[in-house]
Amino acid sequence: METEVGKFRGYTILYDNRDRLFHLRDADGQDVGSGKTQEDAEEHAKKLVKLAYKFPIEALSVSGSYVFKGKVTSLNPDDYSVRFAYAEHRAATKEHLRRGSHIYEATEANKEIASQVDMARGHIKEIEEKIRSLISQLERPMNLKYFKLPER
Repeated sequence: METEVGKFRGYTILYDNRDRLFHLRDADGQDVGSGKTQEDAEEHAKKLVKLAYKFPIEALSVSGSYVFKGKVTSLNPDDYSVRFAYAEHRAATKEHLRRGSHIYEATEANKEIASQVDMARGHIKEIEEKIRSLISQLERPMNLKYFKLPER
């Protein structure tokens, strides 16, 4: 069970008696850090304030050959991760920056590239439909009927 123990520099500090940690939450309720003591949580808040990023930051996430629009809503400097909230879904994911970032700032140039990727994906769908259509036109399948074999 969590109990609010205070506020510090715009963050809420809660104590969780299950894991016996003080958790730091941002204005959106996202857990952005924790510590064994309230002072540890406050130090973490000081680090976040020093970073002085204005969240949320409009961003793009790349997964395979897909580009998703969304926002980076917070940064956790303790484990080098950001929280990415997808524009199309209500879901958010924790993305670790050490693994090679696949999160990009949504600059005008990057948005244009994302748009071009979406257009290319449309062309891929058209080509796949054409391939399926061509395959459906193949004649004389070599099946049981072809070899005059009974079905079992």
